[in-house]
Amino acid sequence: MTLRALIIDDEAVYRRLLAQHIATGIEDSRVTEFDPAGFEDPPGSLPIADSDVLLLDDSPGPGEGLEWLKDLLARPGCPPVVYLLSKHSAEAARAALAAGAHAVLSKRRIEHQRLVATLRSAQAARRPVGESTLELDGEDVQSRFGGHVIRGYRFVRTLAQGPSSSVYVAENRKTGAEIVLKVLRLAPDAGARGENFDRFLREYQIASALNHPKVARIFDFGASDEYGFIAMEYFPRGDLRGRVRAGIATDEALRLLRDMAEALRVLHEAGVLHRDLKPGNVMLREDGSVAVIDFGMARQLDIDAGLTTGGEIFGTPFYMSPEQGHGRGTDARSDLYSLGVIFFEMLTGRKPYGADTPMKVIWQHAHAPLPALPPELSRFEPLLHRCLAKDPAERFGSAAELLEAIEALERPVPAPRLLSDAASPLELLLAPTPTAWFDAAAARRDALLVDHANCEKKAASSALALMFAYAEDLALTRQLSRLAREELRHFEQVQRHMELLGVPVARQRPGRYAEGLRRASANREPERRLDLLICGALIEARSCERFAGLWPRLDEPLAAFYRGLEASESRHFRVYLDLARNHAAAAGVELEPRLAALAAVEAELATSPDSEFRFHSGPPGG
Repeated sequence: MTLRALIIDDEAVYRRLLAQHIATGIEDSRVTEFDPAGFEDPPGSLPIADSDVLLLDDSPGPGEGLEWLKDLLARPGCPPVVYLLSKHSAEAARAALAAGAHAVLSKRRIEHQRLVATLRSAQAARRPVGESTLELDGEDVQSRFGGHVIRGYRFVRTLAQGPSSSVYVAENRKTGAEIVLKVLRLAPDAGARGENFDRFLREYQIASALNHPKVARIFDFGASDEYGFIAMEYFPRGDLRGRVRAGIATDEALRLLRDMAEALRVLHEAGVLHRDLKPGNVMLREDGSVAVIDFGMARQLDIDAGLTTGGEIFGTPFYMSPEQGHGRGTDARSDLYSLGVIFFEMLTGRKPYGADTPMKVIWQHAHAPLPALPPELSRFEPLLHRCLAKDPAERFGSAAELLEAIEALERPVPAPRLLSDAASPLELLLAPTPTAWFDAAAARRDALLVDHANCEKKAASSALALMFAYAEDLALTRQLSRLAREELRHFEQVQRHMELLGVPVARQRPGRYAEGLRRASANREPERRLDLLICGALIEARSCERFAGLWPRLDEPLAAFYRGLEASESRHFRVYLDLARNHAAAAGVELEPRLAALAAVEAELATSPDSEFRFHSGPPGG
């Protein structure tokens, strides 16, 4: 509805300033200016009947302000008059109000929000010419909400009542749609009225400026001397409290958390803190999505927080962050804490902290241990505890950061990787070789070559031993025969490099690595055969990994030799693992448990400090 304002003042600069305040504060407004200089009395040509509110200077030209006020109010169709005092005093304000002024404002100190609220209030109080104030017609009776008539809306039912405000379901007479009317009763005491109305106005300003599906839609606002109202979106499914009482599945709780975090992201990016986030302020739409409501406690970060001076506590204790509960400064992370409390309640059906007094609950938020989740919900605990950290610096830094963590939890949990499905040597190893081993190998080239030569002989010997032990398995003997020949060829190649480099041959006793795997292996069939094949696969996989890490540290031609070994050893790894799979299937033995157990032993042997440097040892230092 367009606000039509008539400014009566003999200072052109002041008229322009007032007009600018009105234009910026009320988008749909039309301002008419009148200079009263030279007029003792208000001229009859003033367009008062075409105005919704008059703003009257207390010294209009040569005339007297109070006389102008009385004259204008006596005229038919005069709208409410806002009286502007050049020098504000209680006596002058009382005189103007007694003469019939709708409100009195200081002319020299314009408070923008108060001016806008006063004009809206005056517009709501404006009655059409000739309308009776003594009786209510049938339509007005249907538009009564509590003790107030709010035209344009039909009462349906009462949703809630509080000491200073009530909430109703109403029908918009123009569209027939159901909406919610939040009606604030304005106390006669000016101080209380100002504080309550300022918060009410703040709620309207914040919510109406946010156009997002996760924030409740605002349709209308109005005010009079006795009440103010906000018309907003109606949610037939109610709020989140009912869902919490009924129980929420974990996946649904995570989705609702994401929706609420998205709402906070929108609020925070607009420079708004909610400061009273709780299930009762999270509404449910028909499609299951949520919308945040109730910005009466909210604070805009980019303006003076005059309503929330230091030391004051606002919000609901069960959902307050430690800093908010103790009246300290808050930022976006305080809202994220409240969201963490709601998430815990959705998952468990109870609040994380409870006591018989609000102050005890506030103390628990600051000092009690972080709440634990049942084991079946443990995957949510890192996110929850980060939301509920006592120190804001340890929480998520923003709602956007929280959303990233939620999205990570929503991704399908991959099935645990089976070692028996390993397609490459590195996929079979549980731990990488420490860098210290590679450094030692590069520095101890001669010892590396001596033990490598013995390893190749031993690899050929192990393959031949399996061929003799399980000669009836033709597939095994055929594959291991080829593997043994390749291992012997590798032995010959290592020996040639030793001759070229002048490295003498030396006997080697079994090292800790080989002994450790032997002791961990079974000694009865069919597990013994399976373990021998698994150990073969693990040894070949470790060899591949070490060849790949070694050759960049060595000089040519040795570097080229080790680079070339990686491919053949990778093939040997696949031979042993395939043989192990086939044997496990044929013998009815579970492969994965044995593979996991032996892989853990191998990883410990290859990574823990070793007293003797070997090709398959751990790093020096044991």
